[in-house]
Amino acid sequence: DIGRYVAGILGVSIKDLEQYDFASRSARSHRKEIRKFLSYRPSTNEDAKKAVAFLIDETFRDFNELNLLCCLQQWYRDNRIELPVLSRQKNLV
Repeated sequence: DIGRYVAGILGVSIKDLEQYDFASRSARSHRKEIRKFLSYRPSTNEDAKKAVAFLIDETFRDFNELNLLCCLQQWYRDNRIELPVLSRQKNLV
């Protein structure tokens, strides 16, 4: 279970992790600190345009939604950009 895995990495209980409000001001601040630590930056609309262009190139090689989603996620990591939410990723694919 991913929740237990993340809780273990963070050294907190699964209950504490489940109670964490990921939409809170504190969570936004924590994400900012994590991005800074990892040398990532937030995703922009311009990044989305570049990601779509990348996916168009990938489509000609292998049109498979799951594969394209994985390629998209790797593109964001390679460019050190925070991944957009999954629903946004699926819209890009």
